[in-house]
Amino acid sequence: AAQLLCEVEVTGEALRLACQRDTTIIWPAPSRGFLGLLLLASLSVKCIEATCSNPVPPHSADLPGLRTSQRSTMADAQAHTAIAQENVFIQSVEMPEGSIKVKGYDFNQGVDYNALFESYTSSGFQATNFGMAVEEIKKMRKWRLSDEPIKDDETDEFKDPEVRKNHKATIFLGYTSNMASCGVRETIRFLCQHKMVDAIVATAGGIEEDFIKCLAPTYLGSNTTLHPGTSDGFGLDGKTLRLQGLNRIGNMLVPNENYCKFEEWLMPILDKMADENVATGVHWTPSSMIRRLGLEINNEESIYYWCAKNDIPVFSPALTDGSIGDMLFFHSYKKDGFVLDLVGDIRNINMKAMKAKHSGAIIIGGGGGTEPN
Repeated sequence: AAQLLCEVEVTGEALRLACQRDTTIIWPAPSRGFLGLLLLASLSVKCIEATCSNPVPPHSADLPGLRTSQRSTMADAQAHTAIAQENVFIQSVEMPEGSIKVKGYDFNQGVDYNALFESYTSSGFQATNFGMAVEEIKKMRKWRLSDEPIKDDETDEFKDPEVRKNHKATIFLGYTSNMASCGVRETIRFLCQHKMVDAIVATAGGIEEDFIKCLAPTYLGSNTTLHPGTSDGFGLDGKTLRLQGLNRIGNMLVPNENYCKFEEWLMPILDKMADENVATGVHWTPSSMIRRLGLEINNEESIYYWCAKNDIPVFSPALTDGSIGDMLFFHSYKKDGFVLDLVGDIRNINMKAMKAKHSGAIIIGGGGGTEPN
């Protein structure tokens, strides 16, 4: 079968090069797929030709009706072959003009990340979906208000050509807690550091995990001497981890000590925030609390340090659903005065979306953070 490939006109670049260089091609199942159908049709024709050309066997006089039987067999074979060929070789419709041809990235061109990402769209399977997402994000980043006609009810500020040329789309970035737990955190931090998003929506875990990692590291749970014989961190035994004072996030491990450090860091800050709440009468919202914690952590490795520095609001409607909630619960018995206003942030995020001239959303992550995603 491999020899056959090199004898026919091969249009695939990889196969053409393989044939030129006398490369061994291992093809365990050449009869599967379209080539198998071609072989079947070809063999059927050959069998019919062989039957037609067969001389009448010796002593055919002793076998009355042989020619009639032979003709019947040939007719049946021809009919079956015609049906098979008719179904295999259905006439193709013409592909519309502009149809994308499947082709991946050619690394002979070197590593050009822009070209690599662009090639995903034409690569097929899930790479195409990823490529489509890349194109959407490029549209978000490219858009300017000057791309749109001026509306009749537009304010004077946004009629100014220079203002319109510099006014960008409002980009919301949303993610689950496991995105801050794993190495994607550093990518999110980069986006915030360089003002590439305008607002964040995250779960409680997505907030506290960032601060905790500034205080102590998270570890991979696979191939550790603590759990010999276990290569996959996802399969670690919960009872064993509990006795070892370890918490599992997917295939990652967080020692209990990390949460103790988080409590030691957060409690004094909550005391100050409660005093300010009483003194000013202004309630904290999740976004204003996260901004304050970002300033307090004062660590350039933190997502929320850069959000606070670059005035990027971070909305977390369920901020109490995690370790921060536990801390707030315990703190409420030690000191009065701290009030967290969730409704205030509902107004803030809704108004940000309503005032946006153009908006985009990027949402990453999924699951509860304890299983592979």
